[in-house]
Amino acid sequence: RQRQMCIRDRVNLSSYMAAAGYYLETGKDLNQALSWAQRFLAVESNRRYYYLNRLAKIQAGLGMKKEAIKTTEESLEKSKAAGDNAYIKSNEAFMKELKKK
Repeated sequence: RQRQMCIRDRVNLSSYMAAAGYYLETGKDLNQALSWAQRFLAVESNRRYYYLNRLAKIQAGLGMKKEAIKTTEESLEKSKAAGDNAYIKSNEAFMKELKKK
């Protein structure tokens, strides 16, 4: 019974990140997207670079420049550790864009 609850919670958490991504991509309520993303990323094992990248874009969209830079730095570090060149380039380009603003 406890395991069943744990699995259901995990599914719900992943739905939060999916919804946050959808809201980001469609220009919907970014405050709501931020809330969902933060809830999902509060679990340390969920803090993967591709999710952090999405969070940084939500933060930037809300004018949270300092937070977006910090999140992008974490995403960049983790994408380098994973050897994911596409995300490394994406994070570096996004960081440049953030620092211009």
